[in-house]
Amino acid sequence: MANADSLGNFIVARQAEIKSIVTLLEDCDHGRRAFQTLPRHMQRRRVSVNPRRLPRYLRERHKREGGNNVKVTRRPSRKYRRRPRLLLEEYNRRQKEHVWLETHIWHAKRFHMGRRWGYALPNSSTCKGYRASMRAAKTSCLVQDVSYMGCIELEGTPTALIAGLTRITQPWDLTAITIPEVQEGRQWERVTFFKPDMQPYGALSDVDIMWLPAVPCHPNKPSENVRLWIWVHPSAHHHIVQAITELFNLVRVHSTPGIDSSDSKDEKEKDKVGDDKDHVSDKKDDSKGTEGVSHVNSPLGKISSEGILVKENGVKGTLKRKNEENTDRHPAGKRFKDVNGAKLALKNIPFERTPKYHNSSGISMTLLKDTLCRFRLTGPEAISVLKAALIPANLLVGNIDNSSEPSDEDRINTSWWKDYYQDEDKIEFHKSQVEAWNGLTTSNLKKRMVLPLTVRDPRITLPKKKTPIQPAKGKPFDCTSWPADSPVYSSELRDKISLSKEPDFEINKRRSQFLIPGSALPEIPEESKLPVLLLSRPSTHATGYGAGFDVVLCSGWGMSVWLPIVLNGGVAGGQEAEANLLMEFLTPQTPNLLPDTPSGSYYSDVIAQERRVEYFKRPPTCRYNFIKLGIQYPFSSPWLRLVQDWSRGVQNVVALRNPDLLKYMATRVGDAFDFVRRNKGKQKCTDDFASVGSPAESMDLVMDEVNESLQDYSVMSKGTDKTDENQQVDMYKDLQKVAPGCVVKVKIILDEKGSVEPSAMIFFPREEDMGNKVKSEILEPMHTDSQHERRAELKREHERIKKRILGLKRKTKEKIDKGFGLGGFVHNEGNFKKITEAALQNMEDNNKDIFAKHRSYNNDMEELWLMRRDDEFQCCSLKIVGYITHGNFSMTIGRGAGIGWVALKPLLDYLLLHNKSQSSNDAESDIKANSVLIRNPSSLKYYWGKLFIVK
Repeated sequence: MANADSLGNFIVARQAEIKSIVTLLEDCDHGRRAFQTLPRHMQRRRVSVNPRRLPRYLRERHKREGGNNVKVTRRPSRKYRRRPRLLLEEYNRRQKEHVWLETHIWHAKRFHMGRRWGYALPNSSTCKGYRASMRAAKTSCLVQDVSYMGCIELEGTPTALIAGLTRITQPWDLTAITIPEVQEGRQWERVTFFKPDMQPYGALSDVDIMWLPAVPCHPNKPSENVRLWIWVHPSAHHHIVQAITELFNLVRVHSTPGIDSSDSKDEKEKDKVGDDKDHVSDKKDDSKGTEGVSHVNSPLGKISSEGILVKENGVKGTLKRKNEENTDRHPAGKRFKDVNGAKLALKNIPFERTPKYHNSSGISMTLLKDTLCRFRLTGPEAISVLKAALIPANLLVGNIDNSSEPSDEDRINTSWWKDYYQDEDKIEFHKSQVEAWNGLTTSNLKKRMVLPLTVRDPRITLPKKKTPIQPAKGKPFDCTSWPADSPVYSSELRDKISLSKEPDFEINKRRSQFLIPGSALPEIPEESKLPVLLLSRPSTHATGYGAGFDVVLCSGWGMSVWLPIVLNGGVAGGQEAEANLLMEFLTPQTPNLLPDTPSGSYYSDVIAQERRVEYFKRPPTCRYNFIKLGIQYPFSSPWLRLVQDWSRGVQNVVALRNPDLLKYMATRVGDAFDFVRRNKGKQKCTDDFASVGSPAESMDLVMDEVNESLQDYSVMSKGTDKTDENQQVDMYKDLQKVAPGCVVKVKIILDEKGSVEPSAMIFFPREEDMGNKVKSEILEPMHTDSQHERRAELKREHERIKKRILGLKRKTKEKIDKGFGLGGFVHNEGNFKKITEAALQNMEDNNKDIFAKHRSYNNDMEELWLMRRDDEFQCCSLKIVGYITHGNFSMTIGRGAGIGWVALKPLLDYLLLHNKSQSSNDAESDIKANSVLIRNPSSLKYYWGKLFIVK
C-alpha cells in the first residue's frame, strides 16, 4: 500500500505539471492567434498570405480567424506621408523643444546641426571646411543667420532711461550711447551690461544698442517717450531681462496669451544651475473662438493657430491678396490656408502676444525675441551682394491712385506701403535713402551706421542659379545724412508685413505667364515691398577684415531674403565660422566665452565635462597622462584660481574693458589690431589662402613683417623707459588699483612651427632667459605619477569585488531554487520572479559597502587619472599667467595662433622686469617685451610666441 500511495502522489504531481505546461502553451505571452502559438523559430511572416506555412493542425483554426482574407498592410508611400498638411504640422511639432530658425530646413540639408541655447543652429558645412569660410570672409562675402539674437524694446522718457542705464554700464559706454548721432537713430553702439551698481564686477553680456527715431506725437496726446532696442545673445538673454526688470522695478503685464520668451520652464531652472539656455516655451493660446480654434487679434483681423484668417463676424475666410478673385483662383467652398501664418503661430506675432513689462513711472519693456530676423554679412563684397539681392523699391510706379477710400477687405489685402507712404515727407525720405544706397560702394564704414531702406520683394528678383559677384558701382555719398525713418520700427506695420506676405505660388504663376522662361518680372503697383535695416559693422582689424553689414527684417521673410543673398554670391557659414572669425579677425566675443559672465562660467563647465567624457572614452594606453605632464586643469581654464594665486583674497574675476588702459597696454606690449604691417615692396603672400600651400616662404615672409612691426613697439617702450620711468611706475600703480582680479584679453602668435590647443597655458620668460641673445628651447621635466600604484591597487580590488558579488548572487539564486523545486516553479512562476528580486535586493542591502565600492569604481579611477584640485596651483617649472580659450592654425598669419586671457598683475610685473633687463643689457636680445611661452596640455615643450593686446 505504501508503494501505491507513493505512485498516486507522483501521478498527481505530474498531472498538475502537464496541465500547467499545456496552459502556458495555449496562453502564450506573445499572442493568441493560431500562428502565434508556435515557437519563435517556427513562425513565418508569409503565413498571412500562405496558410500552408502553418502545421496542419493549426490551418483550420487560422482560416476561421480570417487567415485567407487577411490583406497585406503596406507602409504608405512617401508622397502620401509628406502631404503639405502633415509637413506643416510636423514643422511646428519638431521645434517645440528647440526653436528652428527660418532658414533651418535650408541649413539642415547642407550643415551639421547642433542644439545650443534653446535653438537648432548650424555648426559646420558638410562640404566646405575652415579655409572656405575664411576665404569668403577675407575676399568675398560670408553670410550667417544670427536670428537667434534676442531684441528687447525699452520705452520711456530719455531722462529715466539714461538714469537707469547709468547703473548698469560703465562711464565710457554711457558716453558712447548718449551722443546725438546715436540718440537720433543714425548709429548704433556696442556696450557691456552689468548687474545694477556692481561695475566693474558682475558683467552680464555685451549688447548692441539702437535708439529708435522719435515718432511724431498726436496733437491731442503729446508724448516725450523714446524707444530703445537692445540686441542680446541668447546665452545671456535671461540675465539681461532679469537685470532690467530689477533695475526699473518692472512688473509683468498679462495680456493676450502667446509664446513666452522669458519665463519658460528652462529659464526658471536656469536660476538654480546657472544654465545659459534660453528655450521658448510651448504655451499656446487656450481661448476658444469660432469652431473651436484659438485666435489672436491682429491688424488684419484674427489669425487662428492654423494660420487661417477669421473675420469679425466669426466666419473663416481667406487672406485675399493683390486683387485676387476667389472664383478664379480659389473655388467656392475651398478654404485657403496661409502657410506663412501657420509657421508664425509659434512665434510672438502679432505684437499683442509679446511679453510686456511696465512700472508706475511709465517705463515699459517688450521682448521682441524671435519676431525679427537678422543676417550677418562679412567681407569686402558684402555691399555688392546686398545690392544684387536687395533692389530699392519704386514707390511711384504705376501712378497709384489713393484718393478713393478702400473697403475693409481691400484694406486687409492692400499693400501696407500704400498707406504708409502717402505722406510726401516719407516719400522724400525714401528717395534720399535710395540715393544714398546707390552711392554706397564699400563695406567698411568707419562708424556703426543704421541705414533703413525699403526694397522690392526679393523673390521677384531671385536669380535662377548662383551668379558671380559683381563689384558695386556708384558715386560716393555721405551716409551721415541717411534718413533714419523706417516702417520696421512700427509694431503695427511689422505685423502687417509678416502676416500679409504674398504666397510663393502667386509669384511663380506670374513667372509662368512669360513667353521667355527666366525673364525678369517688371515692378507693378501690387508688388510687395519689404523694409529692412542695414547695420554697418566697421573692420576689427587694421587690414580691413571683419567689416560688413547686418540685415534686420520682419519675421516671415527670412528665406525670401536668405536665398537671394546666397544665390548672388554669399557663402553660408555656421557657428564654427564665427569662432574662427574671432581668432582671425578679432570679432567681438559672445558672452558665453567671457571669463567674468554667468553664461561664460556655465559654458566653461559644460565644455570641460564634454572634453572629460571624450578623454575617458579612450583606453588607458591611448590617454595622455596629465599627472606626468604636470597639467592640473586639462579640460578648462580656472580663471578664479588663477587670479587668486596672483592676488590673495580675490573673490571675482574682472575683464579689463577700459579703452584708455587697453590702449596704453597695447603701446607697451603690442596691438593685435595692427600687428601685421605689410611692406608695399613685398609680395602679399597671405592675400589668397591658396598661397599658404608653400608654408616655408609664406611663414618666413609674414613673420619678418611681424618682427618689423614689433621693433616699433620695442623702440617705443625702450625710449620711454629712459625718459619717463617715474611716469611708468605711477601708471603701474594706477593699473594695479583697477581691480585686484583683473584679466586682459590677448592674442598669441607662435614664433615657430606648432599649433595652439584649447586650455594651453601661457607663461612669461624667466629672468635668466631675458639676458640671452637667442631664445633657448625649454622643456618641462617629466613629473612623477604618484597615483600609479593606487590605480593598480584599485583595479585589483575591483576585480575581487566583482567576483564576490557574482558569488553572492549565485548562492542567493541556488537557495531559492532549492526551496521551490520543479513543481513549485511551474505553479508559481510569477511569485518566483518576485521572490528572486526581493532576495537579491535583500542581499544587496546586507552588503551595502561592497556594492557602493563597485558603483564608485569609475569615478574613483577617473579621479586617480587626474591631478587633485587641492594641490598647489603653480605645479610647473614656470609660473602660469593665463590660458588659451580658442586656438588653431591662423590662415591670415600662416602660424599657430590663439585667443586667451592673461592676469593683469603678472603682466605688469613682467613689463617692469623686462625694462630693467633691457636697460642693464646693452646687447640686442631676441626676447621682446611681448615674448611669451606657450605649453599645450598634451606636450612638455614650451613654444616661444608673441603676445598682443586685444582692445
